[in-house]
Amino acid sequence: MPEEPAPPTARTELAEELRARVAASNQLLARARRHAAQAMAQARHVDRLLHSTSQRAGAAEQAEGTASEHMVEVIEHEVAVHERAVALHELAAELQEEGGWPERAAAARAHAAQAREHSRQAREELASYKARAAAQERVEEQHKHVP
Repeated sequence: MPEEPAPPTARTELAEELRARVAASNQLLARARRHAAQAMAQARHVDRLLHSTSQRAGAAEQAEGTASEHMVEVIEHEVAVHERAVALHELAAELQEEGGWPERAAAARAHAAQAREHSRQAREELASYKARAAAQERVEEQHKHVP
């Protein structure tokens, strides 16, 4: 025989707490997306500067380094936000299950799986970005030593 669901007041408090946590997680994700978009725009701008004229190469290289560092930080932050979302959704699933709402628990687990996938994609993007940055750095280093 299944356990009795929690009293309505406890359920209400639990639901409100979960809503607040999910809202906070969504705000973090939105902020991370905004930062990523800004960093990408800055990186595109720097790319245009690098290819526009050789006279600006020194300033553009410095700006590119700053943009690259910022982009890595943004993507790392995005990974952390997705990992936090996974943890929150898993917690929500546990609490929903304990509260007697198996369908809500299943939905929370589905959200956790989605957040896990977003985290995996962000980690892949970070690894790819770091590899491109390292390759670019090697090319620039070789150009410094060519007479």
